[in-house]
Amino acid sequence: MREMKDSKLFWIDDIPSNWKIMPIKYLKSEQHNSFVDGPFGSNLKSQHYVEDGDVYVIESGFISTGKFIYKDFKTITKNHFKTIRRSEATEGDVIIAKIGANFGMSGELPQLNKPSVISGNSLKLTLNKNKILNFIFVKEMEIIKYTGGFISIVNETAQPALSLGSLNNFRLPVPPLEEQYQIADFLDHKCSEIDALTADIQTQIETLEEYKKSVITEAVTKGLDPNVEMKDSGVEWIGKIPADWNVTKIKYLFSSGKGLSITKADLEDNGLPVISYGQIHSKENTNTDIKDSLIRFVDNKYEVFKQCKVNQYDFVFADTSEDYDGCGNCCYKRDNSTLYAGYHSIVLHSFKERDNRFLAYLFKTDSWRKQLRETASGVKVFSITQKKLINTSVILPPENQRIIIADFLDQKCSEIDQTISEKQQQLETLAEYKKSLIYEYVTGKKEVA
Repeated sequence: MREMKDSKLFWIDDIPSNWKIMPIKYLKSEQHNSFVDGPFGSNLKSQHYVEDGDVYVIESGFISTGKFIYKDFKTITKNHFKTIRRSEATEGDVIIAKIGANFGMSGELPQLNKPSVISGNSLKLTLNKNKILNFIFVKEMEIIKYTGGFISIVNETAQPALSLGSLNNFRLPVPPLEEQYQIADFLDHKCSEIDALTADIQTQIETLEEYKKSVITEAVTKGLDPNVEMKDSGVEWIGKIPADWNVTKIKYLFSSGKGLSITKADLEDNGLPVISYGQIHSKENTNTDIKDSLIRFVDNKYEVFKQCKVNQYDFVFADTSEDYDGCGNCCYKRDNSTLYAGYHSIVLHSFKERDNRFLAYLFKTDSWRKQLRETASGVKVFSITQKKLINTSVILPPENQRIIIADFLDQKCSEIDQTISEKQQQLETLAEYKKSLIYEYVTGKKEVA
């Protein structure tokens, strides 16, 4: 068993006795501008970005996972680059997220086909490769982030932020260079295996999600009997439907109204339950019904706006979306609990107290949503109107078939969701295993055999 010593760093405790503790400023390269932050705000703003410019702008979001992720690069001209060249980054430099939720995460800049400069939300560090390897540094920064090691130096007056000065003096464990190579080779191999398995499971989840969508679409447009007689619906997006099904418009099934005229500032810790467009668009909203976690609250004084109440069997739609594909996102009210529609929402009040689960599934299909998207207006923010919504077409089987189809989909989707949940748990387990593996080796708790 190797001899250990106190690191005097709260986030790792003991380290091997032959390891050193060194501030980052002693690990950086001796070359000029080896550790710099991005340009001051006024020196790099949106007005400086050009189409297909000469120089890439490297933002912190590119390294939020600990690896460099290729995204849509913003670019600037060569002339503007000359004015901020101090913040230039080249192949092999380490980019560190300076501001926001991912502060402290870092990644190595790969070879690019244009010169690069970091943005104001990033830091650039050129390390002395004779003292510490990029791989070891990046993995240590990842562990520090996960274990809360930056808590003593992060500024949280507004959004979390690291400063160049505080990081300069931030101390890291530094193994002997030969051992760094051993750790890097071992972890690179093990992490690659974990990443490959993770990618395979993610692909399985995506396949299951697509399968779920296809099951829903098939059931709500063709029914459950593959041998049923079909007829032309007379509507382009629908095509053929079972012979005893009809096509109608939403306005003949529901009355409609707008949600409460409130803002985020009106939200409170408790009071009248409300759901607004932000929650309707939430990634948690993957099924037809409303999750408790999506509910927010406003003052009880809004209870007088009865037309904004979402009753059992009603729908609430988001009328605004920052994503074109989000047009048509909605929630279905299965139970009879109290709920009000909030800002930027449209309520569909059912004319009859009847089970509308069939329509809840129909509203999830791309084929139905396509007709609504085509009516949306906007460029960066897309909006649908109450009038356009109620004039969209829906397919309507006989009521007994609607119940049968909805029951089938409830059961089938529940089974698929359970499998997806198990796969997601596997991903979480792999992620935790990867974190613990990195921690044990970059802190010297375990030694490469």
